[in-house]
Amino acid sequence: MPLKEIVRRIMLKKLLKPLPWVFSGWFIVALIVRLSVKDRLPILSIVYYASPVVLLAVLAATAGVGWMAKRRRRLAALSLVAAGACLVWWWQVSFFAAPDRSDPADLRIVYWNTCRDVLGWDGKIETIKRHDPHLIALAEVSDDWDIWEAAFPDYTATDAGGGTMLLCKGKGTITQSTHGPLGEFGYYRRARVQIGSTELIVLMVDVISDPRLSRRAAIERILALAEADRSKPMLILGDFNTPADSVHFDLLRDRQFSGAFESHGQGYAATWPVPIPVVQIDHVWASRHVEITRCRHLWSSKSDHRPVLVNIRR
Repeated sequence: MPLKEIVRRIMLKKLLKPLPWVFSGWFIVALIVRLSVKDRLPILSIVYYASPVVLLAVLAATAGVGWMAKRRRRLAALSLVAAGACLVWWWQVSFFAAPDRSDPADLRIVYWNTCRDVLGWDGKIETIKRHDPHLIALAEVSDDWDIWEAAFPDYTATDAGGGTMLLCKGKGTITQSTHGPLGEFGYYRRARVQIGSTELIVLMVDVISDPRLSRRAAIERILALAEADRSKPMLILGDFNTPADSVHFDLLRDRQFSGAFESHGQGYAATWPVPIPVVQIDHVWASRHVEITRCRHLWSSKSDHRPVLVNIRR
């Protein structure tokens, strides 16, 4: 065997040797954070956001394989048992089967972070049309009005300021539409939507993905924007870049908002990143004046986010 190949194998062996310890240590730290402080502390929240439950299962399984290669049978067995437990945990928190209370007369609302013009607009437009929504809320859209006017000629649309847009079907109206920055935390659009006899205040948000920024502060800013309309039917929806089990969503629950998917969801919860979503960061929150009857996360290969479809009782 050539000397160069011998050296390469020795170096590779040295690099692989500590990997079971690395994966085991990562798993233990991430598990402790997830079971204790979660994302309450800004620094540890980075660990929390980067380690969804399914990743814990992968870390434990990888460590188990490494321990088996080292003939450390007890550590291998312990790691594989931990991986199995995390898979069960992931299944329980990721798949929902709420009763379907929807009716054909319900309002259908689609929210989708379309990932700009990556992969083109045609497939995204066809996905939306397939569900014939009364209201469409889009994030990361093009400023080219011609695309949307041509695709949805029977809809009233807002401008695409800040990359967000609302489209309301038929004789529905969109008024008092405003948009602007969420301070350093992202962007928002607020509008009053009237569809028949149903009036909704829609607050669409796009929280930036920087894990170093406090999600608590972002949600507090969102609630401050919503405060003036607390007594009205309201939806707060968007890409929160925050997992569903974040402690900071308790701020919304304390104001009597309910998560559409956690209360009426059907199917797999994770919305990002497509094609293998592992975390739910796209959410719809409804005030107590709104009756959600069904919520589904749709499948599409035309964005790195899954569309969210919500049914509301008129």
